[in-house]
Amino acid sequence: MHPNDKGSLGELIVAQNLLEHGWECFLPISHNTKIDMIAVKGNRLVKIQVKTTSETSSYGAFPLYLKKTHHDPKYDYFYEVDSFDYFAVVHLPTKSIVYITAKEVLEENKHQMYFSLNKESQKRVDVKKRFVEDYKEL
Repeated sequence: MHPNDKGSLGELIVAQNLLEHGWECFLPISHNTKIDMIAVKGNRLVKIQVKTTSETSSYGAFPLYLKKTHHDPKYDYFYEVDSFDYFAVVHLPTKSIVYITAKEVLEENKHQMYFSLNKESQKRVDVKKRFVEDYKEL
């Protein structure tokens, strides 16, 4: 699957989830932005960056990669805390979604983090334990 198609599927999965939970969703016209979606519920407005993966580690977790690199370095970038409010991380094989604040992610200053699909699957001790079930809502 083309990476752009994978990203579009992730955005649709997040939009569906938010709509089912009473949020309004707004998508940008241009893809030249770090905000993939704006969600509104009541007086609350949330800017979201959607990341989509098909990967599952041998210990039952999926990654969020935080550094975007390109074959042309002028297109490389890192995310900044004030660019958006949340990452929505979509695991395509299970359609699991993790909502995690940009602040929580970026203050760790790492290039990646992992989310376990269930608490029994977390076997590695060198990785901070984050479980999908703890990050299901905005």
